[in-house]
Amino acid sequence: NLELKKTKIKTSLSTMHQRYEFFFNCNHNKILYNSMVPDRYRIVITRWRLSCHSLFIETGRYKRPPIERESRKCLICNILEDEEHALLFCLAHRHIRLHSRELLTRYSTIKSLLNPMNSDDIILIAKYILEIEKNMEALQMLR
Repeated sequence: NLELKKTKIKTSLSTMHQRYEFFFNCNHNKILYNSMVPDRYRIVITRWRLSCHSLFIETGRYKRPPIERESRKCLICNILEDEEHALLFCLAHRHIRLHSRELLTRYSTIKSLLNPMNSDDIILIAKYILEIEKNMEALQMLR
């Protein structure tokens, strides 16, 4: 019975496991966890890798009653508010993306963005994410 449940979770398209596998299908990121960068930057990226953020894709599942996944939409764009949308496409953050063009050229997918290749990029990516979070708070997008 337990093995059947595990198989069901791994094959379901709507579970956190599937979403995590889709975005971050990768092993331990040695650069992120072994480099000598301030912990606050490493923590920011790790939070987003673990979906420990305030995007509606996460917070909506804790509402009572839970909000269906497809209904957890961005207040600005009216499409699913997930990591990819918030960091790469949301219209509310386009001015932040303009300032980070060079970084986003090198890290053009959510998977690559949350798996930095060197210490300098860890800091740049963490600052970028912090700016997005600050903007979401200023625009009262957090629910």
